[in-house]
Amino acid sequence: MYINDLPNCLESCIARLYAGDTSLTISGAQFHDIEGLMNTDLRHVLTWLTVNKLSLNILKSEFMIIGSRQKIASLECTIDLSVNRISLSRVEHTKCLSVHIDENLTWAEHVTNLTKQVK
Repeated sequence: MYINDLPNCLESCIARLYAGDTSLTISGAQFHDIEGLMNTDLRHVLTWLTVNKLSLNILKSEFMIIGSRQKIASLECTIDLSVNRISLSRVEHTKCLSVHIDENLTWAEHVTNLTKQVK
């Protein structure tokens, strides 16, 4: 309940809150626009955390670009997302609520991790 008002500080992103985890999502056609809007909202989140006497675990903070294989392969630019001048790492897959999600929204990473658990 303590973080339920965090989404109110966002201008462009959608926040998904679950227990101690928060995911921010944004969509758009131009990477430059997405980068600017996301960095703005990251600054808003940092301000909100400071005001509420909370901190961000930057080591657990990362971002993922989701799209088709062709779109991601044809990217000509990089996105620089940062918090307090510390760049966030871009990942190709992540785990969210025990589901492994990859940048192409395939089930490959999830199935691979499930089969590792069975062996």
